[in-house]
This record gives sequence, structure tokens and C-alpha cells, in this order.
Amino acid sequence: MRTILPALLACALAFLSTFGCAKPVYEPSQPHAFARGETRPPRDFALAVTVFGQPTHDQRNTAQEPARFVIQPDGVLRAAQGSGVSLDTFPPRTRTLTQPQIANLYAQIVRNGLDRGVGGSPLNGTTPPAIEPGDALIVIEFTAHDSRRVHVYDANGKTQVSALVRTLRQLARLDQ
Repeated sequence: MRTILPALLACALAFLSTFGCAKPVYEPSQPHAFARGETRPPRDFALAVTVFGQPTHDQRNTAQEPARFVIQPDGVLRAAQGSGVSLDTFPPRTRTLTQPQIANLYAQIVRNGLDRGVGGSPLNGTTPPAIEPGDALIVIEFTAHDSRRVHVYDANGKTQVSALVRTLRQLARLDQ
């Protein structure tokens, strides 16, 4: 009896230790954050948007000019523009966004389904498809809830994606 009791106690402790310590896992099949009523971005929210296009001097078409925007989880916005940007570009620090600015940006992304890749195609590899002259592609890298998604969008006709790029340009003060 004395040898069985410690063995039973050890088994019971091992069984009970599996509960309570594990972090809940985010399942992509769960309703997205906005539908669940989350209005604040999660702590790991990060965003990178890269615009592959042709430089233009048309102020109405700035959403298609080459640029890269990176928002880190701490709210630091990094931005670069010009024909040399790529998915590997780590732009210089532009400014730190306020919590309301981050919340508004997050709400815009989630409301338009860009957190789930709605209207885009998954990026296979690290090189976006070739761009025809006059066209522009926008790559959105979205990170939240321990999940990362990367999608490519054709900038023509995707008003919600162009609106996101315009918002990022304004926040980075590139249109001034």
C-alpha cells in the first residue's frame, strides 16, 4: 500500500498539471476580432505594407507609388518610399503612433477583411509576381493573435487596400 500511494499521487499531480498553464491557441477558424467585439488591437499586432508600382507625380494616385510601411507592436511606424523598396526593406523610424491611431488603423483593416486576406491571394515565397507597366501590387503582412498572414493585392479596383495605403501615407506624413 505504501508503494502504491506515492505512485497514485504522482499520476494525479501529473494529470492536474496539464490544466491551467496552457495559453489558449488562436484558431484561424474563429470569428475575426471585429466580429467578436474586440475594438483594441492585440499586443502582438504588427503590420507591413509594401507597394510595388511605378513612381508617379499624380497626387490622385499616390496609393500606387512604391513604398514600404512597417508598424511594430510598440506602435513605431517605419516608412520608406521610392523604387528601391522590397519585402526585405527595413525603413527608418518615422514616428510613434498614438493608441487611438493604432486602434483606428486596426479597425479599418479588420472591418475590410484585410486581416483575413479578403480579396487578395496568398504570397507564395518571398517574391511578388511580376508587375505590368502601369499596374501596382500591394503586399500586406498582418500579424495578430500569434498568427501571421501575407497576401498580395492588385491595387487597381481594390479601394479598401488603396484606402489603407493612403492612411499609412498620411500617418507617415509622406504626402506633405
